[in-house]
Amino acid sequence: MNDENREISTNWVFRAQPIPYDWVPEDTPRSENPVKKLDVTEFRITE
Repeated sequence: MNDENREISTNWVFRAQPIPYDWVPEDTPRSENPVKKLDVTEFRITE
């Protein structure tokens, strides 16, 4: 909500930017997790 108590609606999308492992300090914990394939016939967004 803003100063006038109205809801602010946005549709911003943030994307993670991959970086090379060489850039990360040594001994930093790392993990890579695969993204599950989305079944578009079953996917629904509800409020």
